[in-house]
Amino acid sequence: DTNLTRLGHCLSHLSVDPRLGKMIVWGYILGCAKDAVAMAVGMSYKSPFILPPPAMRSEAEEAKLDISGDTESDHVTMLKVLKVLDGYRKEGREYEFYNYCSSNFINAATIKMVSDLRQNIARELIAIGYKDPNDMNDWHNRNSNSDSSRENSNLEFLQSAIVAGVFPNVASNQERARNFGTSMNKMCTIHRSSVNGTFKQPLSSKRGQLHQHVAYGEMMKGEGADYTINQTTRLSSVLPILLLCGDLSIRPASLPGLESASLSSSSDNINTNKNGDASEASYNAAMAVNGWISVHCDNLTASALALLRNRLDLTFHRITSNPHRGFDDLLKMETDTLRVLDVVTKSSFDHSNNQ
Repeated sequence: DTNLTRLGHCLSHLSVDPRLGKMIVWGYILGCAKDAVAMAVGMSYKSPFILPPPAMRSEAEEAKLDISGDTESDHVTMLKVLKVLDGYRKEGREYEFYNYCSSNFINAATIKMVSDLRQNIARELIAIGYKDPNDMNDWHNRNSNSDSSRENSNLEFLQSAIVAGVFPNVASNQERARNFGTSMNKMCTIHRSSVNGTFKQPLSSKRGQLHQHVAYGEMMKGEGADYTINQTTRLSSVLPILLLCGDLSIRPASLPGLESASLSSSSDNINTNKNGDASEASYNAAMAVNGWISVHCDNLTASALALLRNRLDLTFHRITSNPHRGFDDLLKMETDTLRVLDVVTKSSFDHSNNQ
């Protein structure tokens, strides 16, 4: 135990992959603990979506896309199926769930297994001092969506928890390219089994936005030198990567070699001048995560994000160091930091989706 970090000690007690355990911890901090546990368990088990005979695959894709809605996320799609099961159980109509699964090409037994595993993780979290992830009345679920009439209202926080856990499993593309680049210098496409790999999703073609970022669960090697990624979630904003992932560095945008470095991965612009204009002259700072994902912005924005990142790291350490008291023993600066995190996460998500 002395050789383990506080986070490592926590993750060693959870029966999921360490990346997924980290996603759960960030889910607590982001206020979507219950949903983060469900998504982590879903990622750790086999997919419940059935691959039917070729003649029925188009129908199966349509059904999966209909469940996914506009989330562009395999993780959230799984979460939505679990919520359907929870709804039937709450109303005492669980038998109807089998009809739902049959019409949507879902293996009911797999979903019920994933549902039961959620409770195992909840017990493990409680045993090491974390609050019950199913308690919807505490701050660790302040951004969880318990109202079925407001579907996807917390998507920005789910995206943030996902990428905080799976990083560096992030793929990016630019200039409307179909292929995605990764930190391992491997080019890949999205696997057909993903909701983002079907022909009716923007990510599967060249119709997507510039500089898209996709968090993924696994990369698979196909025939020849081709790679595909699965368990994908499109990130509406690059901000969660800057605030929650990897090692952040900042340097002047005019340093030699910056342009070539940006082109080799991905480059975005963030600007907060008073007119909201994307003036090239205002992009005088470059922020990079693990020397790969690069973002240009003004100095004021870079300084503010770096400060927020530093305070988030301190808050994360405080909570993981002593989860028995961590949530109730935060300093005012730390609770203020979490409020700011909520605001900027939602703001960047709304801004990106309105562009």
